[in-house]
Amino acid sequence: MSSAGRSIARSPRLAFAIVALTACGGSAHPAAAPGASAGATTELPPLPPPPQDPHAVPASAEVTFPDAEDDALTPPDRAMHLRARAAAREGRLADAKQMLGHLAFAYPEHVILVDQYNAVCARIAATRATAKASLEAAELKALDAPPVKYTLVRPVTLEDKVVPKLVKRSEKKNRIVDVDAWFTSNGIHTPELFVPPVSDMLFAPGTIATTTVVNLLTGFSYTEYEAQPRFAPRPLPLEIPLSYGTFPLTRAIESAPYVIAVYGDRILAVFEGKERVKALFDLASYVHPPADRVGRAVVGSATLTTPSGTETAELTVATHTVALDMRFALASEGVLYVQHATRSYAKVSAGQTAYISAIDIETGALAWRSAPLVANGNNFTLVRGAVVCGYGFTAEPDFVYVLDRATGATKQKIPVATGPDELVVKDGSVLVRTYDTDLVFDVR
Repeated sequence: MSSAGRSIARSPRLAFAIVALTACGGSAHPAAAPGASAGATTELPPLPPPPQDPHAVPASAEVTFPDAEDDALTPPDRAMHLRARAAAREGRLADAKQMLGHLAFAYPEHVILVDQYNAVCARIAATRATAKASLEAAELKALDAPPVKYTLVRPVTLEDKVVPKLVKRSEKKNRIVDVDAWFTSNGIHTPELFVPPVSDMLFAPGTIATTTVVNLLTGFSYTEYEAQPRFAPRPLPLEIPLSYGTFPLTRAIESAPYVIAVYGDRILAVFEGKERVKALFDLASYVHPPADRVGRAVVGSATLTTPSGTETAELTVATHTVALDMRFALASEGVLYVQHATRSYAKVSAGQTAYISAIDIETGALAWRSAPLVANGNNFTLVRGAVVCGYGFTAEPDFVYVLDRATGATKQKIPVATGPDELVVKDGSVLVRTYDTDLVFDVR
């Protein structure tokens, strides 16, 4: 059998090209019979069944991993293969998949590598299918529309109620584009997990940290992930589904003992332990504040002709002037803290943007909502009894904010040169990366 018949995964782009050729004409379409009118239709012959892949395995968690050694590998690759097999045995399937894919791409004629890769992929698919079914069976709670100004419904109960003060220790200009170097040189990362691309497509939502490797001669295609330094150095748990219905997973955040998953721009799931869905919220009411204006845009027209005549109608879609993104979330002591903001001028939303909301995980009830214009960076952080966040935009004042985690009230407002993008706690300090400045604050 040719090596192309043992492909790990067909390139989506190649598959699309084949479909397009078949649909648009060519040898797959028989010629019209002599004398047939241009408008006549001919029935296409049925397509032959696709060849069966003898190396394909069913998506079942019971698939046996063919744990055999490949003696024909080079010494370095043999060492990688040993690590890959150990990862497969120990259930570290994401690591095993990446290493086995790397090896099988280089040795496409080695059947054992392809079989091992496919077996690992089958287990991953089965685990994710089970987790997806569990998530989609959970009760989805639609939350009420939040207020647009600071509101305290009830204080959050905290073990540590002390709201610390931030004192600036250092400040220096950065090169703007050296974000990765800032994370690496400080030995830090955010609690956000890298979201692998659905079906190994080129880019994961919101990231540019993947490399797709395609061998056009063999048809092999797989993705090696090289996550940016801002992501936590751990793979996304397989128990976190990559989609909720038609909503793709856009962010995943570790917030012990929870993992928070954001689907699309409105669905948020809180996982506690493997596959246990602690909460599932629909925050559609948070997306468009009262300042939003709904309109209609014409995108085309449609014509319908019937025996009684011809009618033409416009095709329109709804438009919105304000849409807040669910930018980040953390959970602690039974409370979910969620950031909603749009990256635009405050006047566009009439100032109804850049909020932190505290939501009870058990009930979905709002505990408090911060004042607007306090949080529009990539993330925020929790420090003892405080939420530390930041706001800034072009030609607008920029600040680091300290909020009381129990009440959401603003306790400290620190001017900075440009808008804060990343905030990370390390060794009792808060490191802040703004557009063009790196700052370090001591926590007192």
